[in-house]
Amino acid sequence: MDFYAHSGRDRDKSDWQTLKEHLLAVARLAAEKARPFGLERAAFIAGLIHWKAGTSVTMFRPLVIV
Repeated sequence: MDFYAHSGRDRDKSDWQTLKEHLLAVARLAAEKARPFGLERAAFIAGLIHWKAGTSVTMFRPLVIV
């Protein structure tokens, strides 16, 4: 089963971005931007887990104990 981060207009979903593609792209960009500060790893991880709990499928929500 595929999960999508962004949808397009094509009915065949050829212009849709999967959640996996989106999270990896954001993680790579975040790491690149954080490189001057020596925080590539932290930024990459943050990029992987940046999804909003309210907009994703329940199974992707992080568990937070307060």
